[in-house]
Order: sequence, then structure tokens, then C-alpha cells
Amino acid sequence: MRNFLKVAWKERGILRDFLLILQTIAVIISFFIIHLQVEDFHNNQADIGFKYIQNIDQELRTGTNFQIAVAIERKNPLLKKNGGSFTEDDFDIFLAVYNRLSEIYDRDLISPDLLYGEFSYGIILAHENPEIQDYLRKIRIDDSDYFYGLDELYEDVK
Repeated sequence: MRNFLKVAWKERGILRDFLLILQTIAVIISFFIIHLQVEDFHNNQADIGFKYIQNIDQELRTGTNFQIAVAIERKNPLLKKNGGSFTEDDFDIFLAVYNRLSEIYDRDLISPDLLYGEFSYGIILAHENPEIQDYLRKIRIDDSDYFYGLDELYEDVK
């Protein structure tokens, strides 16, 4: 009977060791799978950020938004009431693009280097433009956060 108990105990120890090794292998495989999923998530985030950047870039380089950007760069008057070509609605559309860019940046979908490299010149020129600042001051009387994106981006790239 004693020999039977010794054999059973040894076999139980072998089984326990085998299960411990199997459990360790399962944990290692699980960590590897988690690592792959996290890496895939980051790659997907980068793809999403790149698509947003393409859309924002296209919005800023076409139509009225592009014309506003060129007028800002040339230091031409912007609003019709100041001798320019644009309405306040045009300003709203232009500034909304920078709001979206700010939201994308705040969600870490684009890196600081990408923000600076692709958009800093336009952000700085737009933010430092006196007509845009006057317009923002006027509309922020009712809501101080109105078109906050340009201000936040400017702080990030200056």
C-alpha cells in the first residue's frame, strides 16, 4: 500500500509539473497574441490618422479654403466688408477644418511631428491674421470656445 501511495504521489507530481509547463506555454502564447493585437491596433490607428490627414489636407488645398489660405499668406484683406472676397460663412467653414484637425490631434491619431510638418505654417499664419482674430473675438462673445481648434493647434506648433 505504501508503494502504491509513493507511485501515485510521483505520478501526481509528474502530472502537476506537466500542467504547470502547459500553463506557462499558454500564458506565453497569450502574451504573444496580445502583443500582435496591440500592434495591429496601433497600425490601424496610424491608417485612420493618415486618412484624416489626407482629408484635412484636401479641404485646405481646394476651393474657398485654399483661396482664404492664399489670401492670408499674401496678407490680402479677407472679409468682403474689409475689401476681401470672403464671407463670414466662408470663415466658419475654414475654421471648422482646423477644429476637426485639433480633435484628430487631441485623440492622438496624428503625431506632433506630423502636425508640425504638415500644418504648422498654415496654422501659424491663420492664427496670427488680424482679421481672423477680430472675427474670433466677435463670435466668442456668446461662446468662448467657438472655433477653439485654431488656438489649441497654434499653442502646439508655435
